[in-house]
Amino acid sequence: MGDFKINEKTVFTQSGSAEPAMGSTITGIPAAGVTGVLPVGVTGGSGLTALASNPTVTLGSNATFPAGHVLNMKTVSASDEDGHADEAWYRLTAPLVVISSANGFSMSASARILIMATVQIDNQYNCTVDLTKHGTGITDTNNLSGDTYGFGLIIHEGTSQYRSVVHMHIEDITGTTNDVTYGIGFKSWNTAASAFAGGADTLTTITAIEFAV
Repeated sequence: MGDFKINEKTVFTQSGSAEPAMGSTITGIPAAGVTGVLPVGVTGGSGLTALASNPTVTLGSNATFPAGHVLNMKTVSASDEDGHADEAWYRLTAPLVVISSANGFSMSASARILIMATVQIDNQYNCTVDLTKHGTGITDTNNLSGDTYGFGLIIHEGTSQYRSVVHMHIEDITGTTNDVTYGIGFKSWNTAASAFAGGADTLTTITAIEFAV
């Protein structure tokens, strides 16, 4: 065992059968002289500013991202159609997008989610369309916007049936650590005339994007 010193400063120290260790007071190691894999104990510092361009670099599960950074995205499409005529809000059977750990979402009660959807509406009378939200520990709704006419009142005139394509988006906070399901809601404003959402001849899509907070 022994120490290697320069001007009474320890450069290397060794004890028993242990491998030699660099002195704890050594500073100013040139970056060009550092090669290989850094040991687990290295935690960073002002000089550690970037990850190597190595495809095997993996961020830890506790990595913190800046606010607004996209964390995850899920898109679901379907060609289902539902129709109702009793002036109540209904949820289209599909597509539904689920905020779940299985789909890669953070499952935080404060998760910030942008929901976007595109759907075709067939109406025999005035109708409206919105986004829906369902889950354990929250208040289920087929009228997520909270507005009486959702994302707009689709006006019908005459006796013909009209088709309209509606694009919607809204930012929401999940409010629970349980799974949350988002979908598309619609209603007719006449009990004698139906509103139809979706259709076998069209593709309805809904997308959920989670952003860092």
